[in-house]
Amino acid sequence: PYCKYEQAERVVALMDAVIYGGRTLDEATGPILKSVTESDGNKQFTLKFTNYGEGLTTADGNTIVNGFSAISKKFQIETRIQVTAEITAPDTIVVTCSKACAGVAYNALPENFYGDQINLCDSFGNPAKAFWANVD
Repeated sequence: PYCKYEQAERVVALMDAVIYGGRTLDEATGPILKSVTESDGNKQFTLKFTNYGEGLTTADGNTIVNGFSAISKKFQIETRIQVTAEITAPDTIVVTCSKACAGVAYNALPENFYGDQINLCDSFGNPAKAFWANVD
């Protein structure tokens, strides 16, 4: 990967939390998906997270989250479905799709990189990991 320094920082933070107790896992890991619920006929998804510090945020400080993609009924990334995502509570993101889909994915496209195409992080600045959230 191009971001070796940032990945090394993350490994050191995890080691500090797990082995040495210098910080909590919450401070070291970044947001981790806890649950997903769908509504509006599989057009809206409510995502709940753990390990978010004082609250979910973005690298640019907005409530709009970049980097979400729709998952088709065939469980493939569907780039033709428009997706918007917004932080609505300290531990919650609501993702809305332009048409029904099987779920949503974050950071699923190989050309995405943190700070531009993807921007979700915790209050400590740790980026969220890539994930798929299927409901079908």
